Amino acid sequence: MALFLVTHGRLVGSAAGAELDPAGFDEVWALRDRLPQGAAWFCTPHPAAVATCQLLTEGEVGIAAHLHGHGPAREDAETARQRVLRGVRGVLDSHPGEDVVLVGEPGTWQAVLRDLAPGLDPVPVLGTPDVLTLPEPLASER
Repeated sequence: MALFLVTHGRLVGSAAGAELDPAGFDEVWALRDRLPQGAAWFCTPHPAAVATCQLLTEGEVGIAAHLHGHGPAREDAETARQRVLRGVRGVLDSHPGEDVVLVGEPGTWQAVLRDLAPGLDPVPVLGTPDVLTLPEPLASER
């Protein structure tokens, strides 16, 4: 089992109405060869994450609101980080022995990488789009 953290493609438009930039679709499609199509796929409800999934897989994708980096207005960064970590661990626990692909925002994955993979040194910086594969021993450390 491995955990694949995927960041959405390049955006165009304002923050509130941002969507995937069609000029960057080839960059998203290039990630397909690095991802298992038979995995359990989940994404945040962010429209760019959903659209990225649509470009990457024809399979079923679950929407996981708890993985979204932007929580309620009163949620501080640490509370959001803990929520996302619980969400990731919940997905992993519900899919034991399976590859899991999570698609979301780069900042969200950056915030939890050290917790999910304490052996990463240095912690890589994720771009858009990007994929980071965490092998089972790292992804399952709780």
